[in-house]
Amino acid sequence: MAEPLARYPLRTPYGYTVVLVVLAILGALALATLVFLSRWAGTLQSGLVLLGVAVIAISPIWYYATSAAYRVAGGRGEIVMFADQLVIVDARRRIELPAPTLEVHATRQLVRYTYAGIPMAVREAGVLVTLQSAGRRNVFSSKLFADQGWLPGFYADVAALRAGGTPLGPRLEELRPRPRVVEDGYDYDARLDRELANVD
Repeated sequence: MAEPLARYPLRTPYGYTVVLVVLAILGALALATLVFLSRWAGTLQSGLVLLGVAVIAISPIWYYATSAAYRVAGGRGEIVMFADQLVIVDARRRIELPAPTLEVHATRQLVRYTYAGIPMAVREAGVLVTLQSAGRRNVFSSKLFADQGWLPGFYADVAALRAGGTPLGPRLEELRPRPRVVEDGYDYDARLDRELANVD
């Protein structure tokens, strides 16, 4: 078997598991309430209450069914890059994507918080990465990486693999230093440093 050129470990984020457990507990409580209202109380007073309890009861199932990209079967897996293919492995499956036709697409996931129709905040919930080749496709969230800073290097490695090059594996891009001199040539940061040095 060929030697792997690069490995990207994947793991289900703890936050995902915590949300799923909390939803499961709330769902179990809602189901118990539903059973109590229908069996022991003898009546369901309001259809609206019934609907609300039913929605809470099925929320863990809905969350699990719609969030496959945010978890790894068995909790851990990896993306392995070989010279001729990219392989995604977890406890349940192995997906082999040939390198010559490998394509990668990315979609930023934004969560918008509103109150009474007024936008309050926007939070980035990772990037959904789609890998496809030879009619096979896999979608996963960048949240599965140990560090989301690996993403630019991962894109570069996929491009290198497709071109027949050598991927480098997980890495963080170096932050470029901020230029101290602006377009007009005056060094505002240096002046600020001098002014702050004179303040006691």
